[in-house]
Amino acid sequence: SFAGWDLNRTYNFRCRYTSTNVTIWIDGTEIVNVEDCFHPGRFGFYNASQDNVTYADFSYQVASDFSIEHDSICLGDTARYSIFCDPSFQSPYASTSWDMGDGTTYNHPNEVEHIYTSPGVYNVSLEVEDVNGCTDQIIKTITVFDTLVGIGPDITHCENEINSQTLDATINAQDTYLWSTGETTPIITVNQTGIYDVITTNVVGCIAKDTVEVTFNPKPIADFSVNDTCFGDPNQFVDQSLSNGSSIDSWDWYFDNDMIVDDNTQNPSHTFPAMGTQNVGLIVSNNFNCYDTLYNNLEIFELPVANFTAAPVCLNDQIQFINSSSIGTGSITNWDWAFDDGGVSVLENPTHIYTSEGVYNVDLTVTSNHGCVDSYTSNATVFPLPQVDFSASTVCEYEITSFIDETTLSNAHTNNSITNWNWDFGDGNTSTQQNPQNNYVSANTFNVILEVTTNNNCVNTYNESVTVIAQPQADFLYNDTCYNEPVSFENTSVPNTGSIINQRWYFDADPIPDALSNNPTFVFPTVGTQNVVLIVENDAGCLDTVNQAVEVYDLPIASFNVNESCLNDNSIFNNLSSIPTGTIDTYLWNFGDGNASTLENPTHTYGSE
Repeated sequence: SFAGWDLNRTYNFRCRYTSTNVTIWIDGTEIVNVEDCFHPGRFGFYNASQDNVTYADFSYQVASDFSIEHDSICLGDTARYSIFCDPSFQSPYASTSWDMGDGTTYNHPNEVEHIYTSPGVYNVSLEVEDVNGCTDQIIKTITVFDTLVGIGPDITHCENEINSQTLDATINAQDTYLWSTGETTPIITVNQTGIYDVITTNVVGCIAKDTVEVTFNPKPIADFSVNDTCFGDPNQFVDQSLSNGSSIDSWDWYFDNDMIVDDNTQNPSHTFPAMGTQNVGLIVSNNFNCYDTLYNNLEIFELPVANFTAAPVCLNDQIQFINSSSIGTGSITNWDWAFDDGGVSVLENPTHIYTSEGVYNVDLTVTSNHGCVDSYTSNATVFPLPQVDFSASTVCEYEITSFIDETTLSNAHTNNSITNWNWDFGDGNTSTQQNPQNNYVSANTFNVILEVTTNNNCVNTYNESVTVIAQPQADFLYNDTCYNEPVSFENTSVPNTGSIINQRWYFDADPIPDALSNNPTFVFPTVGTQNVVLIVENDAGCLDTVNQAVEVYDLPIASFNVNESCLNDNSIFNNLSSIPTGTIDTYLWNFGDGNASTLENPTHTYGSE
């Protein structure tokens, strides 16, 4: 309302006139606003209350306007735009230009019908021009709602991978929803396989429907068996996965924690390159592309390291095997020895005696507390013993006995040589020569021992009886004699063994025997000491020699003279006898008258002439 005019005052009057509205402002205050259907044309008025009112500085501008049948429509519906409230009105505009906001334009005087092909909010503009070339433009918006609701594509899940599925049909919060489940919220949650429908109705009555199929496929359960193994041994994996009503069609095995598939067979075998705890993964998937993952740990145990030493020995000596096997973690519980001659042992540090010389390939197999095994082969050397033997000549006492070493030594498997000979002749005498001699000074049977040592310090002995035969004892009896008289020799030799079978007599110092008989006689051709040699031999072939000096004396040369005398006078005999060697110690005088004397120079008185 307007209170009235004041006198002597200037007012700013503004009027807006359209087909559907008249609005008047006085000094910016709206005093009239009438909605109705007005015929197009010029607007006029008059002042009925006061006569002395002056109007000045009139101006006008074209005011464009239009109405929208519905400012919210469904996609596919017709949008209707009108300039006048009554379509029969004639347009006062020289021209009208419509822009539908989607690139479409129209030139019509009163109204436009338009169908939008896409949902959205469109800015619709109308520009008018009057006969004076004045223009005006107005823009209004229209909302085109989509008649589709989007729940999304069909959904497939693996059970246990996700337990429920959210279905979201939200378009506008003020819309209404009706699901095939009976729920009326824009978002629902389902956990069963099935086909789900939703019908949405927006505020302008647009109806949309969508359908989605939700499938929860069975998921396999990954499982496999593992066994702890020893380093270097293949580990056989056995798939024990459950299909749960599906078909398992792939197996991805992970052995080295690098997330790269190492094997895709169902039951693979794998040898791990390192010891310790190994994390093994298996991903199985089925024909629905559902998968499950399982990781299990297994242990790769350290191998023991077999080793031993054995010092070389001589045949028949006990060889000691020293175990030096080791293991980093765990312990060694078993030792299995094979000595290459059929002999075995389970001791940690066994001993063994070989019955033949040679180089033996000894195997040691050790087992850890986890059953891990390692083997080691090394040589056990058994040096041969010298096969000691010798020969000795059978001799007579006081003769030299020669010993010949006949020892043999094998070099079939190792290099061997004899370095020492130790002889014990059984009579207190010894020697270190290879082929020594010994002079036995008594007859007996002697136990001779030969000990032989090799370059590998292998020692063997051999003993043998050596008999020394007793010599005969040569001897004879004789008497010294005078020149040119025979000497009788009596052989008194003793054989000591058996009997005397030969005797040889030597009377003249030449090597030719002079007599072979047992008791010979011999006339020495010269006087003096005669060396008589007797060599006797017993039936064992032993000899003995005896030397004795036989004296052959010079003959004295008898001679004397006597003085002539008278009967009954003493005749004096003067002995003139001589001898070349020796002395004359016996005298025997025969005076021819039956008397005799033993004086050197006797006297005698004859009783007759």
